[in-house]
Amino acid sequence: MYWGTTKVLNAVDLDCDNDGGSDCASIIAAGINFLQTNSPGPGGVIYFPPGHYKIGRMEVTDVVNVKLVGDGPNVCITDIRANTGGGDAAPHGFIFNGCSRIRVQGMLFDYVEGETPTEPYGIFVGSSLANEYSSDFDLQDLMFYDVSNPVSCTALTGGRFDNLRVKISSRNTPISGDLFYFESSFNIRITNCVGGGKEHYAKVASSCLHLNFCRRVWVTDCEFGDADGAGVKITSGASERIWLRNVTVERADTGFNVEDGVEMVLSGCHAALCAGNGFWVQAGANIGIDSSLALLNVQHGFHLQASSERGFSIQRCTAAANSTTTGDFSGIRFEDYATHSRAIGNRSGKFLDRPSAQKYGVSIGSTGTDANVVAANVLTPNFQAVGNFSSGAYIILDNG
Repeated sequence: MYWGTTKVLNAVDLDCDNDGGSDCASIIAAGINFLQTNSPGPGGVIYFPPGHYKIGRMEVTDVVNVKLVGDGPNVCITDIRANTGGGDAAPHGFIFNGCSRIRVQGMLFDYVEGETPTEPYGIFVGSSLANEYSSDFDLQDLMFYDVSNPVSCTALTGGRFDNLRVKISSRNTPISGDLFYFESSFNIRITNCVGGGKEHYAKVASSCLHLNFCRRVWVTDCEFGDADGAGVKITSGASERIWLRNVTVERADTGFNVEDGVEMVLSGCHAALCAGNGFWVQAGANIGIDSSLALLNVQHGFHLQASSERGFSIQRCTAAANSTTTGDFSGIRFEDYATHSRAIGNRSGKFLDRPSAQKYGVSIGSTGTDANVVAANVLTPNFQAVGNFSSGAYIILDNG
């Protein structure tokens, strides 16, 4: 069958069992490889009618122009079976090595009831001997249920990840791995994704979204939470040009944790009810947080550490009722060795009829802090508006 000039294969016609009785991984891989011989060019579609498809390890390498399409996660269910022995590494769902122009759409990834996979992946994207990077991946309208590593991408250039959901039940408590992991990946757009919070009942052992050594990444309109790690974690000093807009994290260890990186913007983001800091920037340069909210976190609302001459900025943000268990933390904290940073036009105080012990609206560390600006902020009510312990140069102006 053809859709326009595109070859379309039906998974059931390929002899896949859509009652979940037998492993379909090798059949699907064979169908994808067959599409590479398609005329007038390689590629095509494999359509999955409603049903359950048991998958062990579906792995393909260096394929192009392939779409794997179901009728939606409520009716097209991909069950990831347990590794039943014999020296194979941990089971996976779909593995793509060195592939390009791939779409996976309209499926639910689950693991087989009664079996416990060693390390179930939903979708893994990596490199191959022939191709240093995979490229141009499009994942849409997918759900992952009790899968420890729903989406893991290394060496990917160009990708769109839209409307992905992760649900976790008590049968797998907590799950290991990051929900969405990207390493050495560039030109990535992540939108309308949910991993945590209202979507599940057990914790994530690591982070919900982890960007490691990534460049040019846009994350918008996402919700994460209930994680023993960070809701959003950014690592490696080589990470740069990352934009987060309208991203919400609740009930994580840390809401947003930037370990290092340059040229990042967090705008309209929300971190609440976290066991540590709401926003924690440990190192980096030219990192801006604006129009964001840190609410009812146990430690600092916004915690800024060492920086370079390009520094950090926090503007038009609200830190409300943080330091919920002790009086040791501030709404906004410039840690020791923070330099060339600015807190301008923010609100930091209780503002809510909730337990809060914010010691300072803004506090500045005593060692190595220099050339920081704190101006035009509303810093009441707190136990004290500003705690300035710096011996370096600073400007503190017009804070109410």
